[in-house]
Formats: sequence, structure tokens, C-alpha cells
Amino acid sequence: MGRRTMSVMAAAVLMALMAGVAGAQTDAPVIKERSQGEVKYLVGGVGLEERDYMSSLSGNYNLKLVFAVASREYLADVKVVILDPNGKTYVTTTADGPWMMVKLPEGSYLVQATVGGQTLVQKFKAGKGLQVLNFHWKQ
Repeated sequence: MGRRTMSVMAAAVLMALMAGVAGAQTDAPVIKERSQGEVKYLVGGVGLEERDYMSSLSGNYNLKLVFAVASREYLADVKVVILDPNGKTYVTTTADGPWMMVKLPEGSYLVQATVGGQTLVQKFKAGKGLQVLNFHWKQ
């Protein structure tokens, strides 16, 4: 092979490698931490990559909410309200993904999750470790 052919092949290999790196960078999940007052949270879980990404950050949160129908199919567009026993609201949002991870101050809370006019409610105590609350609708 001539020098010119070798140079062209080397350039082609370099371009292919650079395209792979650029593709890998754009495939990373785009989930941004949100906040309301002192509470920080993530919403996502659409697709395996997002769930893996959120799982890798689970040590930063003490509550994980999972939204699904009884057949275990995930749900999104769930209205979520998190309150303390005195009625103080800590979070009000619409979860645009089936997973929500929240960092709350230690204490007792009530989580209301609403889809299609049906509200499910669960109580829990936030501490240092991650707790998982599953919400399953009978649709």
C-alpha cells in the first residue's frame, strides 16, 4: 500500500472512532435534578438507560417512587404530592416518567399519586436509607 492509501485509511479509522465517542456522549440520559424548596428530586426511568442512570444515583436520595398498572407496565404523567402529617406540602409535580427519586428531610410523610382521576396514598418515614414505594393502578 502506498503512503496516500495508508493516510486515507488512518483518517477513516480516526473519524469512525470520533463518531463513536460523539455518539456515546449524546446517548447519555438527560435527567436533570429538580427542586422545590429544600427538596431535590429526579424524574425519569423511561427506558433501561434512564433507569440504570437513576439507579447509579440512588445513594443521593431517600425515597424512590415507582408508578405502574397492575400488569406491571410503567406509567408516566402521574400527579405527585408529598406532604408531612401537618399538611405542609414538600413536592407537587407531574412525574413525566415511571420513576421518581426524592431527597426529603428525615420525618413522616404522605405521598399522593394520581392518574386518570384515581389517587393512591401511601405513608412512609424518611431516613438515611433509600425506601421504595410502588404505586400500582388497576387500569
